[in-house]
Amino acid sequence: MIRKKTLYGSSGLRLLRLPVGKDNSIDTAGKNIADLDRTTAANMLSVTGVKANAPMIMCGKYNKLYPVLKQLLRMSPTSYVLVGTKKDLEDSCFTHISTDWRENQLTSNNLPDGNGMIVLRPGTETIYMMKEVVPNWYDHFVVLCLGNGLQVDLELLHILNCLGKYIIVTESLGRSIRGSEEGKITAEEVLVSMDYIVISAIGTSAKSLMSVLPSYECEKITNTVDFSFHRDSPDNVSGNIHHRNGGGLQVGQARTQETKCIVTQDDLIKMQDNNTMLIYNARVSHTWVARIAR
Repeated sequence: MIRKKTLYGSSGLRLLRLPVGKDNSIDTAGKNIADLDRTTAANMLSVTGVKANAPMIMCGKYNKLYPVLKQLLRMSPTSYVLVGTKKDLEDSCFTHISTDWRENQLTSNNLPDGNGMIVLRPGTETIYMMKEVVPNWYDHFVVLCLGNGLQVDLELLHILNCLGKYIIVTESLGRSIRGSEEGKITAEEVLVSMDYIVISAIGTSAKSLMSVLPSYECEKITNTVDFSFHRDSPDNVSGNIHHRNGGGLQVGQARTQETKCIVTQDDLIKMQDNNTMLIYNARVSHTWVARIAR
């Protein structure tokens, strides 16, 4: 057998692999988010196409949502009715919304003519009663305030969707969902049912919102540097008794395609801190951000 002579036997070890600079450098040009900057509620609704003609949800502090809700009610082609607890309607800025009549209980009869407000006691019994009477509200645009004693479950959501046009207004989406065994529902299911989504603060339901909003394709660029160590062992058969040691440096770049939501949780936090509102029109699959002037 012929043996190939070698002067050294080599062994190598990669010591370290590090990202360099921005290891998640992403081109965001395809996000398809329009910035309206500072604008009025009327102009925002005109640009985004949001109208009082379809299922809608508004999440955030009532005082921040108030200008948009007030403008929507002005634009409503039909009479409206606000429904909520005392904390929602009498102890908040919503008490300043103009109404022709007010009630503090639910009846099986049709609603009176004109714009109205129904102040209810919080509790499960009220929710069951609402399921009986809400189908009779087809001639009014319903604004339902949730999270302060009133909640929605799967059955009530179906009833609202049958009306065709309504707004769910809430300061906390998580508190607005009733988790009963007979009608479990998630925040994502509520959001995906909406034609329009208006958000000034989403809280713990951020991931649910991100799963509903559009996504975009982006290229992720990762720059790396490899440090390696190299050691050559002597070949005693050839009479070489010396060692050779060394190191190496290699620079590389990797490019991968990723699908991401158009907003991140950090984006949502920054928008809340900057009094910026996110508006999503599912009918045209487009998103805007705006600061609404008082």
